[in-house]
Amino acid sequence: MLDEKAMEELLEAAKPSVIEGLKKELSNSITYDMKNKVVGEIGKYVEEWTKRELIPEIANHLIESKEGLISIGKALAPALVQEIVKAMTISLSENMKQSWTRGEVFKALFK
Repeated sequence: MLDEKAMEELLEAAKPSVIEGLKKELSNSITYDMKNKVVGEIGKYVEEWTKRELIPEIANHLIESKEGLISIGKALAPALVQEIVKAMTISLSENMKQSWTRGEVFKALFK
């Protein structure tokens, strides 16, 4: 068992490495915190810049192209509806096949 003097000597011997470890941990913690703050500030700046510079430009472009976009939408709508109906028909057909198969399995199991 260690006496008080031996404990003091042990602690004194460990003191430099403990202090060095604390410095390193503090440095890492400060670096991490600063990085997060910088990233947050950059994010705020980019968001404000986007609202101020990009959004108005995009909105103007959409407004200028409004008629063309509407005509393209009108032209594509029938084809889109056909594709939706086709996909729904396939899905319904698969569901019906699975229901029939389950029904047959249950009939065979409970005969």
